[in-house]
Parts: sequence; structure tokens; C-alpha cells
Amino acid sequence: FLFLAAQYESWLIPVAVVLAVPFSLIGALYGTLLRAYDNNVYTQIGLVLLIGLSAKTAILIVEFAKQLREAEGRTTLEAAVEAARLRFRAVLMTAVSFILGVVPLLVASGAGAASRRALGTAVFSGMVAATAAGVIFIPVFYVLVQRVRDRRRPASQTPDASAGEASAPDAAPAPAGRGAARTGGVVALVALCGASACATAGPDYLRPESPLPTRESMPDAWRAQAMTGLDTGEARLQRWWTLFDDPTLIRLIEQARTANPDVRLAVARVLESRAAAGVVAGDRLPVIDATPGASVSRTSDATVPAGVNPAIDTLVSARAELSWEIDLFGRITRSIEAALADYDAAVEDVRDVLVSLSAELALSYIDVRTLQERLRVTHDNVRLQEESLQLTRDRFDAGLTSLLDVAQAESNLYDTQSRIPSLERALTAAFNRIATLLAEAPGAVTDDLVAGGAIPAPRESATIGIPADLVRQRPDVRRAERRLAAQTARVGVATADLYPRFSLGGNFSFDAGNLGNTTGFGWSILPGLRWNLFDRGRIRSRIDVEEARVAQALVDYERTMLNALEEVENAMVAYGREQERRLRLQQAVGASQRAVDLVRTQYLAGLTDFQNVLDSQRTLYNLGDQLADANGAVVQHLVRLYSALGGGWDLAST
Repeated sequence: FLFLAAQYESWLIPVAVVLAVPFSLIGALYGTLLRAYDNNVYTQIGLVLLIGLSAKTAILIVEFAKQLREAEGRTTLEAAVEAARLRFRAVLMTAVSFILGVVPLLVASGAGAASRRALGTAVFSGMVAATAAGVIFIPVFYVLVQRVRDRRRPASQTPDASAGEASAPDAAPAPAGRGAARTGGVVALVALCGASACATAGPDYLRPESPLPTRESMPDAWRAQAMTGLDTGEARLQRWWTLFDDPTLIRLIEQARTANPDVRLAVARVLESRAAAGVVAGDRLPVIDATPGASVSRTSDATVPAGVNPAIDTLVSARAELSWEIDLFGRITRSIEAALADYDAAVEDVRDVLVSLSAELALSYIDVRTLQERLRVTHDNVRLQEESLQLTRDRFDAGLTSLLDVAQAESNLYDTQSRIPSLERALTAAFNRIATLLAEAPGAVTDDLVAGGAIPAPRESATIGIPADLVRQRPDVRRAERRLAAQTARVGVATADLYPRFSLGGNFSFDAGNLGNTTGFGWSILPGLRWNLFDRGRIRSRIDVEEARVAQALVDYERTMLNALEEVENAMVAYGREQERRLRLQQAVGASQRAVDLVRTQYLAGLTDFQNVLDSQRTLYNLGDQLADANGAVVQHLVRLYSALGGGWDLAST
């Protein structure tokens, strides 16, 4: 005590060290009592040894807290908590090494074994108690002693007072609440120190502040050049297909979301991940293997004297084995974190499948309606060209034109008719694609869709949110973030191998013979320790492997976010530009229709040749076909935009 008083230049701070000594003495005496040993000279030698060892542990924590308080300006509470956290592992390693060293004394046998067992019992149990209780209560004693010391010094000379003045210079003293605050601080310190005594190995996961490689914040808005035909606001992405007000499309998508094989496969993988997480979580609980048994036996008549009844023996037995790993350094905790993050990633897989499936079915449905519209345009042009062919034949029969006009009209007609089979083939493929997405045989939906219908169009202007919404809405971005969290937890699993694994094993047995006339009961409890002391190079290499995978997962997360931004930007631009193209095609079709009417009138009047009629009809057909394709393309680009924004799933329903 005098040495510490001289070192700390204080009569009070050593008290925090001395107060830690009774824990070791109480633990030693309690262990001696449990083993029914006397408080002999060997036990007292162990008590003297424990005084120095427990004081050494207290000195490590108090000295470090004192340095943090005086050198870094920490408050007393902050310094005590940080010292307990930082010195915990050093204290534990020293204590474990010493405890393992006295195990031979604890189980000594042979000549002089009683004295060695008495000494080993006192030192072993005392050191266990000093380590377990000391790490929690030594910082508490330091806080109490230091605050007593501060009350005896001028307020301006204490770090706590200086910190309080810096943060609240005008604050008035509150004597009435000082005792409650002091008590709350001590309680908080005990809780924090208790938590630090079960430190979790490895880094704690923190979601990246920015998903961009440049670490810049997400843009507040999309580029104005890409917003053509779009409005900014709250996007209705969960069931975007309802915005088209097409009952057939809505029915098909809802049916596919429950019947599609990809969805069912993704859901099965979610169930697998959830079960795997349950398996890992089960490692927290003890494993108990019970083996009951019963037997009845009768002595053979040939082995007993005449006139003696054979003996009938009954035996009932029960055996139970217990094993339990104590997760002191968080290996199991980190494994559970990784398993739960993998489960979250599997859930995001389901959502990603729903996003892709909804978009793919909508695109196929729009293909059907677009091809049906193109077929209608083609058939209309065939009828127009058939009328022109008949006109040329009538004029040829009347001797008003040459056979060349008839041949050109036939060529134009047959060329247009030749395009119908390819359109019908593409239409059949679209029918079959929809059937496959619905998990039905090809041709199953043909009867429902063959009647035709208009290309679906949104009943209101498209509204999109801000770029930051992608982090919350896109399943692939969310999945990449969850995989990063899982990999970060695996670093902790690998790091935990640097530290010992503590376990508790036990064996219990019960035997009863001849219906309870003889019984027997036995048990044993055996603590266990496993520590890879000579394989640390391989363990650290494994940690390096897991950390490299964390870096890969982070790059994948950033890449996924960049790809998402690219897809949205491209879909926005494509939607806007396709609307401009459709507008120009509508104008071109109108002008071409007027040209066909004019050139036909002029041809009948003999003011132009038949080649102009053919050219105008051919132009009208090509423009009409392009306009039908553009009508479908506009809606398809809008569907791709909704898909790029992550639309198609709802948090409440998945």
C-alpha cells in the first residue's frame, strides 16, 4: 500500500487496488470449504500468494484508467470503462495461464498430496474469483475512490470538472441530483464492464455510409436531361403493374408470382437459410445425450440346485452426457450473425426474383400485344394493296396501263404477306414464354390472349423517387449489403480462434436393480479448455483470408450500386427518347396516309405513274409497323425503369 501511495502520489487511489484483494481471499476460503479441507498452513500460503496476484490484476486496470484520465482528459467513468475493456484480455490471459499451471496441484496424488491439494485448491478457486469479480468491480472501486478524491480537491483541478465546464459553462450546480447521478454512473459502469468481460472477437459491422466507391453521398436528384416524360415524387413501385389498368396483365403477374418455379426455388432456399441459422444458434445451448435402458434376466435352471427357484433380476439404468461451449470470445455469436445475414440475403434473393419475374412477364405480355398490333397493321396494308392490285388489273384489262404495273402491284402485295408468318411465329413464342413463366405447358394461355387487345398504357404519368431510394428498394443492392455483413461476421469467427475455447462437460448415471432394492447414482463435471497455441500462423492467415473477402464483398456492394444507377439512368433516357420517337412516327404516319390518298387520286387521273403509288403504300406500311413497335417499346422501357428502380415487392408481403 505504501509503495502504491508513493507511485500514485495519493493515499486514496491505492484503496481501489486493496479493495480487490478480498475477492480472492473469499474465493479461496469458499473453494477450501467445498473440498472439505482445513485452513492449514498450506492454505494460508496460498492466501498470501493470492494477495499479490489479485493486487497485480487491480494495478493493471487502475494504472491504465489513471493514464487515460490524466493524459487524455477522459472523465473518470469513461477512463474506467475503457481501461476495463482494453486490459480485459491481458488480464484474462495471465489469469488463465496461472490457473492452468496450478491444476496439477489441484489433482495431486501420492506422498504429500494433501498439502499440494490444499495449496492448489486455495490458489485455484481464489484466482478464479479474483478474475471474475475483479474485472467488474475494480473499475467501480476506482470510480468511487477517485470521486472521493475529487471532492477533496478544488473543482478546477479535476478533469471531470474541466470537461463539465467545457460542455456546459453556464450550468448551475444541482446538489440534490448529485447522489442519484453518481449511483447511476456506478450502475452503468458495472453493466459496461460486465459486457466487456464477454468481449466479442472481430470487428463490429457498420453499414457503409455511402455505397459509392468515391465515398460521396448519393445524389439528391436524377439528372434533368434524363427526366423527360417523368415526374419526381413518391414512386408507387410495390405493384407498379396495376398502374396500367389492364386486368389481364394484373392477373397474369399475380398468378406467376405464386406459381413460377424460380420463385418457389428461391423460397426453398430461404427456408434452408433459416434452418441453417437455427442450427448455428443451437450451438449456444448445451448438448445433452440421454440413454435410458432396462433389462430383465432369469437364471438358467441348469445352473441352480434342485428345489431352488431361479433368480429373476431387473435392472433399470439411465445415462446422460452434457457438453456446453461457453462463448466467452464471441465465436458462436459471430457465427450466428453471419448465418442471420445469409438468411437476410436469401430473402433478398426472393425479392430479386419477384422483381425480375414481374418485369419479364410484363415485357412478354407487351410483346404479345405489340405483335398483335403489328399483325393488324400488316393485314390492313394487305387489304389496301389487294385493292391496288385489283385496280391495276382492271385498268390493264381496259387497256389503260401496262402489265408492268400489275407485276409491281403483285410484288408489293406478296412482300407484305410474307411478313405475316414471321410475326405469327414471334407471337407464338411470346405466348409460350408467358405459359412457361406461369409454370404451365406451352400453348396453355393462347386461348386467353389470342383474341387480342390494346397495348397497355399507364393511366397516369410515371413518377420516380430519388437515387437514395435505390439503397432501400433494390433487392440486389440490399443482398450485396447483407453479404458484406455476413462476411464481416466471419472475420470475427476466424479471430475467435486466437483465443481459448472454454467448455463444460458432465456425466450423470443412475442404476436401479430388482425393482429398487439396489440403486446407484453417480455424476462428474469436467471443465474444458482448447487453445491453438502453436497454430497461430495458420489462424492469422485465415483471418487475412476473411478480411480479403470482406474487401471483395465491399467492392461487390459498390459495383452493384453503380450498376443500379446505370440501369436506372439508361431506362429513364430510353423511355424519354422512345416517347419522342413515337411522336415523330405518329406525325409521319399521318403524313404518309395523306400521301397515299393523294397519289392514288393522281394515278386514277393519269397525273402520275404507278411506281409512286407503290412507294407511298410501302412507306405507309413501314411507318405503321414502326409506330406499332414504338407504342410497345415505350411501355416496355417504362417497365424496365420500374424494374431498375427495384419495383415489384412489398416489405409487408414478403
